Amino acid sequence: MSSWCPPMFDESPQRYTKRLFLYATDEIAELLRQKYKVANYLTDDYEYMSQMAWLTGASSAAQALIREVDVVKSAWGRGDDQKTLMLIKLCVPHMISVWLSGIDQQPQMAEDARRAQYGSAASSMFGIINRFLSPKPSSDSALTSQDVNDAIDMDALWMAQSGNEGARSVYGCLILSKALEACGQRCIEWSRVTFPIESVQRLLDVGVLLDASLVGDSQRLLRVMDCLEQGVRPVRRYYVMNMEGKVHRSGRS
Repeated sequence: MSSWCPPMFDESPQRYTKRLFLYATDEIAELLRQKYKVANYLTDDYEYMSQMAWLTGASSAAQALIREVDVVKSAWGRGDDQKTLMLIKLCVPHMISVWLSGIDQQPQMAEDARRAQYGSAASSMFGIINRFLSPKPSSDSALTSQDVNDAIDMDALWMAQSGNEGARSVYGCLILSKALEACGQRCIEWSRVTFPIESVQRLLDVGVLLDASLVGDSQRLLRVMDCLEQGVRPVRRYYVMNMEGKVHRSGRS
């Protein structure tokens, strides 16, 4: 049972899921406001505003995965606060990847510069979310460091997937696997996964998929990618409505 928002009497599962994500995003947003000393929700701080955009998009994408991908919906079940946080955490790195690929209209970066900027942004976001997930504060740093390394690998795969159907399928497969594990269902033996990965077939050949039926066919992976795009759309709207020409870029996340 969720410690944040227990279900109301006769509340539908869909409404309860929305409340779980509302509570979770509010909690994360409050820590962001404290971190950046934002009062009255008004600021022109680039780091704070960009991270709020990523949080908004990640929450939308996570809810789409539950709603539209059958195996994720099944693993989600009734849902709880930990699953909610883990799914948001899963989708945040994709929002950062797309952001750095052009939403904020920055010049194209060299690979090393992108890796450094991406790592800094991911570390900042994971550091906030992991406060809710780490068993004790002293474990935050180690967990965040591993999360950042994993996210950087996924960002490199995202950058490679443009025009590459094999890389696109691998990206969707790994996102789906991570979504299932966020809901408590193991799908991949991650200790045996090495990047770069050329194809889903390669994952099958080396036996890292614990249950290949969970990954399903190309249509399921396409739905996963569409769910991510459903999160990207509000990020773009957030940027245009709240940030374009209105915030200072003196600091970067």
